[in-house]
Parts: sequence; C-alpha cells; structure tokens
Amino acid sequence: MNWNQKVKKAKEYILSKNGINPEVGLILGSGWEGLDEKIKKKVKIPYNDIPFFHSPGVKGHKGELILGEWPGGRKNRKAGKKVCIMQGRIHFYEGYSMQEIAYPVMVMKALGVKILIITNASGAVNESFSCGDLVLISDHINLMGSNPLIGWDAKRVRFLNLSNVYDEKLINLAKICAKRKKIKIKEGVYVATSGPAYETPAEIRLMCRLGGDLVGMSTVPEVIMAGYLKMRVLAVACIANVNESKGEKISHRNIIKNMHKFRKNLVKLVEEILFRI
Repeated sequence: MNWNQKVKKAKEYILSKNGINPEVGLILGSGWEGLDEKIKKKVKIPYNDIPFFHSPGVKGHKGELILGEWPGGRKNRKAGKKVCIMQGRIHFYEGYSMQEIAYPVMVMKALGVKILIITNASGAVNESFSCGDLVLISDHINLMGSNPLIGWDAKRVRFLNLSNVYDEKLINLAKICAKRKKIKIKEGVYVATSGPAYETPAEIRLMCRLGGDLVGMSTVPEVIMAGYLKMRVLAVACIANVNESKGEKISHRNIIKNMHKFRKNLVKLVEEILFRI
C-alpha cells in the first residue's frame, strides 16, 4: 500500500468521526497542552485508532487528534475557524522513518488544511535566549541526516525550494499578536538534530558558528513535507532549556517542568493567532 492509499484511509476514518474539513492544522510539541479548551464541536481521536498513525512514546505527547471549531469574535466579525490539532508527535529518534513522521501532515492536507502551525520545545544556542522565551522560527538547518522526500514522487517535485518555507506574512501576524498580548517574542534559526542525546558543548559551539539560534529534535520533517504540499507554515518554539554553564541541568523532566511553567504565554499567543489568522 502506497502513501496516497494510506492517506485516503486515514482521511475516510477521521471524516467518519467528524465531518469537518479543517482549514488550520496545529502540531503541538512537548508541554504545549491546553489549546483545545475553547474548541467547539470537539471530537478527540486517539492516534492508535487512525489508520497508519503511530502513538508517541515520549512524555508530554498525548497522542490524540482533536477536530472542531475555533470560535470567532464579535469585534472583528470573524467566523470560527475549523481546526485540526495534533496533541503530540512521533520522532526520528524513536525509530520511525521520515515519511512516517511527516505522514500526519499529508493527512491534514488531504482533510483541507492550508495553514500549518508547528510548535516545539527547544534548547538555546543563542546565548541571549533564556528559558521561557518564545521564538518564531524564520529558517532551519537540517542536521538530522535525512529528509522525508528521499525516494518520493519525482514526477511532482524532487528538488524542493525551501527558501520561503516559513511564511513571512504569518510570522509578521504572529509578531502583531504577541505585541497585542504584551508577550515578548524573538526570531531565530532552528537547528534540527536526530537525537535522542542532547548536544555536546562542542556541537553547540558549532551550531552557533553555523548561524543557529535554537536546537531541537523535531519540526523540520513536518516543515519539509508541508512545503512539498504547498501549505503555509508558521513554527513557534519555546526555549525550555539553556546551556548547562548557566546553572540548569538539562533533562527531559526539567524541560517538561519548564514548559508547564511558561504554558500561559504559549496558549495566549497561539489563541490570538488562531483568532486573527
């Protein structure tokens, strides 16, 4: 069974549970919970129930697909947005292929998603970044050693242009939303590694010299597939750990703890973006 056939089966199953064709999709990284509380006509579908989806094996990733309607507002007379939210993701370091990681993006595209908002918890490379900083990803450096388009349909496109994969208009909108909510926000280049080990001090120094500002183990496979599928992409990271030289021991437990601490601003920002997108 090829990927198109798998996508068709997943789409049919999801629509049988909720007939809504979403316009906006969200992928929530570690600790980015709490964004589904305002959704109307909400339906939750465990990943394990969706054909060819995989349930995450990492703490902080629930493994549920949520569909429904994000409320509009009277002031700007906007109708509610139909949304599809992935609560958690699988990772390359869990042993999945790049295509398996990017598969949910294919499914969201098939459901009707045109705008994809991707979130993650990242580590700081830029020494001016601190825990709790929200960062709009403007570009990336792929050090994962692979790409979801390897072996893909050459008849459509093989040499994908990624120079504008992060949508400039969405980045500017996010900046406006942050200002309205009085949330400080930064912008930077995301470095993606395969994981699961955290970076050595020498690797961090290298990333800094390459022009990286933050580092993580996700996001890039989904961004590349979204670019291939001509979806508009906005990626938002929260700095959840900094260099150990600053006195904080790096561990997944501390990262989740920090994400819970800073959750309020994360939710406020994405809610405002959804309201105005």
